[in-house]
Amino acid sequence: MRILALCPRAPFPPDRGDRIRCYQLLRRLAEKHEVDLICTDAGAYGVDRREGIESFTRRSFVRRMSPARRSIHALRSLLGHQPLSLGWFHEKQVEATLREWVSEEHYDVALVSHAKMAPYWVREHLRSGLPAVLDFVDVSSEDYRERAAYASVPRRWIYRREEWLLRAYEERIARLAKDVLVVSEAEAELLRPRLAGKVHVIENGVDGGSFARPQLGGRPREHRVVFVGRLDVEANVDAVRWYVNHVHPRIRAYRVDSFFDAVGAHPVRDLKALRARPDIRVTGWVEDVRPYLWNASVAVAPLRIPTGTTNGVLEAMAASVPVVATPAAARGLIRPSGDHITVAETPAELAEQICDLLENPFRAQAQCEAALEYVRECHSWDRAAAKLEERLLAAVEGSRR
Repeated sequence: MRILALCPRAPFPPDRGDRIRCYQLLRRLAEKHEVDLICTDAGAYGVDRREGIESFTRRSFVRRMSPARRSIHALRSLLGHQPLSLGWFHEKQVEATLREWVSEEHYDVALVSHAKMAPYWVREHLRSGLPAVLDFVDVSSEDYRERAAYASVPRRWIYRREEWLLRAYEERIARLAKDVLVVSEAEAELLRPRLAGKVHVIENGVDGGSFARPQLGGRPREHRVVFVGRLDVEANVDAVRWYVNHVHPRIRAYRVDSFFDAVGAHPVRDLKALRARPDIRVTGWVEDVRPYLWNASVAVAPLRIPTGTTNGVLEAMAASVPVVATPAAARGLIRPSGDHITVAETPAELAEQICDLLENPFRAQAQCEAALEYVRECHSWDRAAAKLEERLLAAVEGSRR
């Protein structure tokens, strides 16, 4: 197959959730098929990034868009009757490049990552009939509904508007596509009543070998609880604030020798201010998250706003760190409950379970062993890529009938 991939962010380096998924899936598809890539990005596009993308694509186009430019486009959407997120990723040069490539080449199918990139494909589909598989990853309209529940005015109004407009848009573009993909059954159940027969689950994976805990040194001596995730993403920021204010003090009251590490790039201002506290470490960007996982006794995912499959949860499991998660964080797993994860909802429940894991190494070890078996069985990138290839081939076959 010749595949045209549209991604909202350049998939290299694979240092955040959406980049990781695009990189791992496209890299595997490129082993058997030709992959061309068009994407936008806010960061600098240096030699290392270009070479990383060129290593698995036949050709690529990355359009750098400054935050100021994106804000102007989003404002235009706000003044009109369009979702803000579509305006945020709109760029005429991307649209022109897509039209040029489709005019020059025969593509069997487009793989569109996230609803926010779909407008580019829709225009081309109406012009040339290019079929597509839409990888929603998670249901963006539901994400904004969840955000609105914890937001204050006027942000709550903006999120409600985004939810309503995106919900209608998701349905329209899904009906044009051959298939719609999401990362979990929980996300799929949100769409299936509206899109019967079109929704399929392609789970996220984790590179278990690279996260395996080194044998030398054994378990950490300090009682460190770790959270891994970008610290400018709203769901993560809310989670860390909530944990620090309501859960961490309960743990410290019981274990004064416990510490909390928030490991992630671009922490917002109030999270940076936590660095003044001796019991909390906020790292900012780190080249490698694995040492922080290996030095932790427990990993926590205290999300209140669901965000599909949390890669930090899978990475902690692969690193043999017992995970304590809220239902919102566990919802994106293929099996959101079981021996492989501890699920707790209230601050008291989270603190109790974390303290018990700190005190009971045999329970922690048993959970780690179950988690390793779970990620090997359920979250393999090779298996996910094979399922994606199957959906793309079915889309190509369906378009020929």
